[in-house]
Amino acid sequence: MKPFKNYILYQCDLFNKLILNKSYSGKCRWHQTNSPMRCSRYWTILFAQAVLPLLLLLVFTGSKAQFIFQKALGTDGTDGTRDLIITIDGNYVVMGYSAWGSVGNDGLYLAKIDTSGLVLWEKWHYIIGGSGNYSAQTITETIDSGFVVGSKTYNGVGDDGLLIKFNKQGDTLFTKRDSITLGNNVGRVLQAPDGNLLALVDKNGLTSLVKMDNNFNLIGSIDALTPPSLRGIEIVGNKIYLLKNDSVNNLLIVDNNLTQIDTVTIPIDFPVYLKKSFDTTQLIVEGNNSGIRRMVYTDLLGNVNTICDSSFSIYKDDFNPVNVNNDWIFMGLYNNGQWGLDVQLYFTDECGTILHDTILYRGSWTIQPLDEFGKKVLVDSQENYIIYGEARFGPLGETDIFLFKYKKWNGFSTNIDENTVDLSNPANTILLYPNPFNNGFTLTGLSEPSEILVMDVTGKVVYQTFINNLSTNISANSWAKGMYVLQLKGLQNTTTLKVVKQ
Repeated sequence: MKPFKNYILYQCDLFNKLILNKSYSGKCRWHQTNSPMRCSRYWTILFAQAVLPLLLLLVFTGSKAQFIFQKALGTDGTDGTRDLIITIDGNYVVMGYSAWGSVGNDGLYLAKIDTSGLVLWEKWHYIIGGSGNYSAQTITETIDSGFVVGSKTYNGVGDDGLLIKFNKQGDTLFTKRDSITLGNNVGRVLQAPDGNLLALVDKNGLTSLVKMDNNFNLIGSIDALTPPSLRGIEIVGNKIYLLKNDSVNNLLIVDNNLTQIDTVTIPIDFPVYLKKSFDTTQLIVEGNNSGIRRMVYTDLLGNVNTICDSSFSIYKDDFNPVNVNNDWIFMGLYNNGQWGLDVQLYFTDECGTILHDTILYRGSWTIQPLDEFGKKVLVDSQENYIIYGEARFGPLGETDIFLFKYKKWNGFSTNIDENTVDLSNPANTILLYPNPFNNGFTLTGLSEPSEILVMDVTGKVVYQTFINNLSTNISANSWAKGMYVLQLKGLQNTTTLKVVKQ
């Protein structure tokens, strides 16, 4: 009840400031009374001053939102994330877990969602091939449009690797539990170039690459990869690329039969991850080189094309190329003191320099504070962003799985926030100048009294004020040089702009 009460009081104060033009901040009070007359009068005032503006705000803000859909998934208990894939038909399959079930252990959750956000099917599995107390890690689609999940299950003493085969509707077909072939855990499963299966397995601390047919019969393996800490695997054409945690001979290239083609040294002391470019014509390796973040682009033979060095550090497995220019997107967290944690998207150039960021507010889900944590972001064939994660105190239960589809950002070449400000709309009269600025800037063309918030790239608020006029001058002498996000929050519109102090 307390978060709801605090929110209502905040909206009451905001209403007084913006609409009544009175400094009533802190004057709203929570009525503790059983009087029918006072309660009726209070709730009438409450609806007029707080709830109605909130509903209007959600309606108008929603009309400008760049979400294509927002979906909460799972049970009314505790659910968590594991993996997300885009299927051959362009839809999405999410894999997670539900911490309740007939045996009281973690259960496997699968769901398929179409491109409009419609749930095509969802399934829960609580005992598969073992005790039921297992931890699924990875999922891939198979050539028959079914799915294979890699996992582990407890055997009473330790863990056994586990593979589970599902049909295209998410129903269990068969399993393989085998500590000899699958070791203690299946950490990654992929479709091989010839349609068979590849699995990265952990065998007592050593990593092996195992190839099997679609009935889980062993075809071959590369055992005890050295060093054992494998940083990434990618498949392009008929070649399989393995990134090893070493400063020399750190890129292993093998063919479809797991026969070594070449070993290449990527000039990075400590490789962190391996990606293929959006058009699959290059490999991208990121890591730490003599204390400096380095990103290396190579051709498919491992020959270096481009090296980017920067003091800016991004080591994230949700860092993905979004177009043929090798611009990137990755996720962070924005801490809103009132609504909780929100997912923040960052857009960068090919070397990781941040060009733009946006905060994925979803306050319409719930009244109470809601913390969201991004797990994985993918880019679909339309270059939209598929964002997968989990939310505490969601609309379904204690912790929900969420899937967002967010419209692509078209500002990489112009560096203009085309998502939050429609510059082609004649009704949009907001002007901010000069930008970039030195000591301050002017904001004009506002359509309503608004709260102004200015935040740096970490989400820290550096400036906050209410204005009743339709224009204002903002002094920024004390601000550090760099990019800032300016938000205008009125009762009918919320607008986000980017400003740069030079």
